[in-house]
Amino acid sequence: SNVEGYRGGLFGFNLLSPHAWPAELQALLGERYEVVNLGSSGATVGKHGRDGCGDVIASASYWDREPFRAFVAGRWDVVILMMGGNDSKVVSAGAVADNWRGEEAFAKDYAELIALAKTLGTSEEREPTVFACTPPPVLCTNAGPIQSTIVNGVLPGLVRRIAAENGAQVVEIFEAVGG
Repeated sequence: SNVEGYRGGLFGFNLLSPHAWPAELQALLGERYEVVNLGSSGATVGKHGRDGCGDVIASASYWDREPFRAFVAGRWDVVILMMGGNDSKVVSAGAVADNWRGEEAFAKDYAELIALAKTLGTSEEREPTVFACTPPPVLCTNAGPIQSTIVNGVLPGLVRRIAAENGAQVVEIFEAVGG
């Protein structure tokens, strides 16, 4: 998952690689914005998300993770959300992820995240601009528990619809990288 927040300043949080897209975005935006990477690898937008292998099972829900707590503690001018791939996971090869609960459940939790993001503006009078990214396509046939039929066939249109219904703008990652 990726949740990005932008506000004035120079500080970048958890920008691990100079070629990671938050670092690239910081370079493009310059000193006028501060890019804060609050993504959490393996996280789902679904509040029920879980992941693990064997007897080790943990919540995969973004809502239960430390980056989410940092996200809601912040105030933002722009928020970019890119969720969905991990929500498509189903039980496979010993993995216990069983995150896909259908379009309605995904849409409900994603819409709630957008609504929450809109309350985190830099002032009470100004809500942040919220972008919802379509997920990058799954381009291989063996993506483990991530389901290419959901990521490629369901999520792009569903994210577009959720964004439109909830006042977010769309960033078209799916089509831009070959979907």
